[in-house]
Amino acid sequence: ALAVVPKRLIPAASSLNNAMRNVFQSFGIALLGTIVQTRTITHAEALSQQVTIASPSGLFVDQLGLLLQVRDGLGTAASHAGAVALMFGQIEKQASVLAFGDAYRFTFFAAIAALGLSLLLPGRGTIKADPSLMSGGH
Repeated sequence: ALAVVPKRLIPAASSLNNAMRNVFQSFGIALLGTIVQTRTITHAEALSQQVTIASPSGLFVDQLGLLLQVRDGLGTAASHAGAVALMFGQIEKQASVLAFGDAYRFTFFAAIAALGLSLLLPGRGTIKADPSLMSGGH
């Protein structure tokens, strides 16, 4: 990228290149963090709606409540609350895993798009530079 820059401008061009790379990396990290955060909430809501009284997950919550009642000697309300809390913890973990999958998928497609766009850049192939410009024009 710096092959066609005159020698006297290489330090400034290199600094600009590094600064721009850091800025865009920061934007990328912020974007991926936003994707993970919003998609975790979306997945948690969708997974939570699947837990009903008649669903296998709902039946598991009842069985887990009974287990907590017997094992820990908790009352019915406390054991049910503990079982719901454990189920919600599992839903949060699964939602996070799904959200990271979404972020990886976004990154994959962004990389494919960047690769495609890089093929359209002009000047691909051999670099043809004017030797007089390389010496600073002197």
